[in-house]
Order: sequence, then C-alpha cells, then structure tokens
Amino acid sequence: MQTKRQALLLCSRNLILVSPHIGFLGGAITDLELCHNNLRILPPEIGYLKNLQKANFSNNKLETIPTTLSNCYKLRELICNNNRLTSLPSSFKFLQKLQVIDLGQNRISILPQELGLISTLQDLDIRENPIKFFPSELFRLKTLHRLEASGCPLYTEQDYNTFVEELENEEYSPPSLKELAARVLYRHQAPILKHMQMNLESYLHPSNTSKCTFCSGPLFESCVIRWRKVVKDNTLLLLQEKHCWRHWDSELDRVSALFRCKEWTAPLVLDPSGYKGDGLLSRKSSRSSLVVRRSSLVRSRSNSFSILEQAFLKKSLSNLEEDAGESLIRIPLQVETGVDTLPPLIDRRKEKGPFNVVVQKARQLRHTRSATSLF
Repeated sequence: MQTKRQALLLCSRNLILVSPHIGFLGGAITDLELCHNNLRILPPEIGYLKNLQKANFSNNKLETIPTTLSNCYKLRELICNNNRLTSLPSSFKFLQKLQVIDLGQNRISILPQELGLISTLQDLDIRENPIKFFPSELFRLKTLHRLEASGCPLYTEQDYNTFVEELENEEYSPPSLKELAARVLYRHQAPILKHMQMNLESYLHPSNTSKCTFCSGPLFESCVIRWRKVVKDNTLLLLQEKHCWRHWDSELDRVSALFRCKEWTAPLVLDPSGYKGDGLLSRKSSRSSLVVRRSSLVRSRSNSFSILEQAFLKKSLSNLEEDAGESLIRIPLQVETGVDTLPPLIDRRKEKGPFNVVVQKARQLRHTRSATSLF
C-alpha cells in the first residue's frame, strides 16, 4: 500500500535554525521543503524522518550535510543547490533509492567515489562547482541518464597528456608496514582483539578506509592514482582511479589486466549477515567471492585455495563453533553497519531555561515570515 505524501513546507520563512524536535515527526513527513532560508546547519535528528522521499535545502548557507540523512532509506530526491557545501558524506552510498541529486552552485571540488554505489541514481547536477575530474565509479552506473557539469573547470586533453608524462617518470612509493598489515586484516576479514589501542582501533575503522577502483581491495593512506579519459556528448571527461598497487600503467596494460583471472589484492569476503544454511555465503558485490561451508571450501571461480587461505578459513570456522554466543567472526568490516547512530530525542520544551524561552518566542512567530526556528 502506497504511503500518502505529507509535506512540511517552510520555504522563504527566514529560518536560521531547525529545531532537533523535527525528529519527533518520525515517519509522518515524506516531503521536506526548507529552501530560500538562512540555514547554516541541519540537525542530525533529521535522520528520524524514515519516510522522507524528497528533501529540498536549496538557497541556504549550508556548509555540510549531516551523515544521519543516510538513515532516510526512502529518499528519492535531494536538492541542495546554491549553498556552501564543500564535500559530501560517503554514507550516501546507503541511499539505494536516491534518483536525483542537485548540487549545483556549491564549493565541492571532489566527488566521493561512493556515489558510484548508488545503483538507482539517474540525474546528477553539479554545475558551477570547482570540480575538475570525476571518480571512475560514477560512470559504472547503468541508470545514470543525465550529468550536468556546465561551469565546472574540467581537465582538458593537455592536462591528460601531462598526467601520462608524469606517470612515465613516477617512482612507486610502497605503503607502510602498518597499512600492509591492515590491508591483510580487511582482505581476509581476520578476527581482531576486542580491546586494542585507540589509535589502532580508529585506524581500522571503516570510515577511514576506501576501496580500490580496480580490485575493490582496501585503501587507507597510500594509493596509486591512474587517469582515464572518456568522451560524452563531444565533451572530454577525465576519470580518476585509486588503486591499491600498480595494477596497470598504460591503456594496454589496463585492457590486459581486465582478463586476469583474479587479483591477489582482491578481498576474500565473508558475508557479515551470519549463517545461511550450512555455512556463510559470499557477498554478491565482491569480484572474487567465496562460499564457505563446514564440509568443504569452494571458490566461486575455478582457482584453488592456497594452504594459508585454507588454514585461515578452517580456523575461522572453528572459532565460530567455539563461541556459541556470537554468529560472526569479529572482523574490521563488521563495524560498518550502515550509517551513523542517531542522537536520542529529548523533549526540551518541558524544561525551564533559556531554551524554553526561545521555543515560546518561536511559537509566537511561527505563523509569520520572520520565524527563526521550526518550533
């Protein structure tokens, strides 16, 4: 049954603040219109609007978008043009129903590669932003029909030739021993200690990692930059790829690498959803998936496991059987549950103090065009 659309229209109200009490609206709102105001920040409690399908924050002074917006899984249209945004949260990849994104006339210089994971994206407007190139993942979207980039200082053919010349004289700097160890933990999803040093725990957190464009392996601090060029509607576009190592150095190497059976840096991914049937099933998104069962170890492709991989998988399964209270191995990727935790909703309208006075004044002005708060 289709939910009836309910809109909250607060455009051109001269608002400078949205109260955290907007979270109490819960699933009652499907359209949120806050355009043509003076908003600088949005409260994280906006993530409580579970049925939100359209959000219009255009013509404000926003500098950031709260990451908790990714809790609004039903969001289909996001309009944030004519603001002061400098970046986008990587958690947007969890908005798997998002179809339209309007980011025109902002200050965004780099698009996150996670935009290429929004499989439903159809319309992306980034006009008049200081964007010079695009992430390669963006052009893997089969549903993307419109990309508006007018007014952006895009790289030219001359810039691409310069990058190619620099690549020939490039000296490869290998990653640190710390990063190499962290990559192995991520690729194998190895068990880690429940209590470790704070700097190591933060280093392994999924928010500090990204994926290799070519093999989907983990990246932390070190990466290898490669450039590709495509022509769309008689316009040259440069695509940037971030690699975990030198997968290819030229266009001929890139084509040859596409026919390789498996990259040694590709992750050996176990499904974090737990037991399904006789064992753990692999993620569909991994380039080289595994199907792990108690009775046998089978790779989805015909290559056999190495002795170290077999020993690791057998030990992991034995750890699962020993600990009956947990259905998963304790792995770094297990931390990435989706989106940021929403702050608790507190009704401060019943409290005495300066905040209550502000709320009362806002209530008196909410029917006028000079209101400064949502409630």
